[in-house]
Amino acid sequence: TNPNVGVDDEPDVLDAEVTAPVSTSPSPKKRGGARTRRTPQPIDLDLTSGGIPLKGFIEQKKPDGDIKRYLAIAYWLKKYRTINEVNMDHAYTCYRYLGWQVPGDASAPLRAMKSTRYGWMTAGSIRGAYVINHIAENQVEQMGNE
Repeated sequence: TNPNVGVDDEPDVLDAEVTAPVSTSPSPKKRGGARTRRTPQPIDLDLTSGGIPLKGFIEQKKPDGDIKRYLAIAYWLKKYRTINEVNMDHAYTCYRYLGWQVPGDASAPLRAMKSTRYGWMTAGSIRGAYVINHIAENQVEQMGNE
């Protein structure tokens, strides 16, 4: 009879575990969305040499907000590193180097710049890669002059 008592107790424990997450509905939504996204990885980039190091360029341009920061990074990588296609790993690496807080969705600013609202990026040759266009380059060139 002892094994039966243990089995009878188990469903109560399982039911309690199942009902706990249901009562906190906002948390699973946040965690569910985050799980589907790839975690950005640092990549090997030279951020200190060349015409102007990344840090000096960012200090000149003073981009505010993640979208303008990503834009400035994409511009710098294209102009000073001849990297025409950028992805969230490029931005992540630069953010970490500059000591900035990486956005929770590291590719969101890139996707936003591709949207019609901005129109600053086009799709790259592979999924998750983006190419800065001349309209965006003009935006960056105007930064810091305002």
